[in-house]
Amino acid sequence: MSQRQVDAPEEDDNLSKVIGALWKARRGEVLAQVGVLESAVRSLASGNLSEAERRFAQGEAHKLAGSAGTFGFPHGTVLAREIEGLLTEGCAPTARLRALVGDLRAELETEPVL
Repeated sequence: MSQRQVDAPEEDDNLSKVIGALWKARRGEVLAQVGVLESAVRSLASGNLSEAERRFAQGEAHKLAGSAGTFGFPHGTVLAREIEGLLTEGCAPTARLRALVGDLRAELETEPVL
C-alpha cells in the first residue's frame, strides 16, 4: 500500500471538516437564497411575479444548484436545477414550484452528507 493510500482517509476527513465549517458559516446565506425562491412562489401564486423577480429567483436557483452539492446536499442540487428550469420557462406551474422549493428547504435544513 502506498503512502498516498494511507493518507487518503485522513485527507478526506480533513476536507469534510473544512466543508462542514464552511457550511456552518454559509448556511444562513444559503437558506436566505431559498427565501428568495419562496417569495417568488408567493408572487407567482398571487399573479404578481415580475420579470425582474423571476430572473433574480432563477439566478438564486442556479447558485443553489452549485452550492448544494458542494456542501453535501446532492439531492438539493437536483431540486434547485429543476426549480431553475421551471423559472427559465417563465410559466412555471405554481403547485410544482411550491413543492420543489419546500423540498429544497427541507433538504437544506438537514445535516449534509460529507
